[in-house]
Amino acid sequence: MNDRIIGAIRTGVPVLWGFALTWAISRWPAVQDALDWLTEQFGTDVRTVISLILTAAVISLYYWLIRTIAARFPKVAPWLERFGLGSAKTPTYEPKHSA
Repeated sequence: MNDRIIGAIRTGVPVLWGFALTWAISRWPAVQDALDWLTEQFGTDVRTVISLILTAAVISLYYWLIRTIAARFPKVAPWLERFGLGSAKTPTYEPKHSA
């Protein structure tokens, strides 16, 4: 498989997982209450900004966690990377320009 395709898959799959996790977290009543409280404090709906920040944080944490677990436990790394990142193969990129 082409390295660009692998790179796109290894970017897209964690984003989808992170989005799904953020969506699930946002359904917890405690999170809803916190968002309502923040809206009251700022006088405007801050849900969009908080959701974007939370989504980016969850995606980053998810990717870091998958890579850390895969590095620590090499026997499960191929399975974990296929499931969690979409591919166990790390793409390699050739430099376009020589120095």
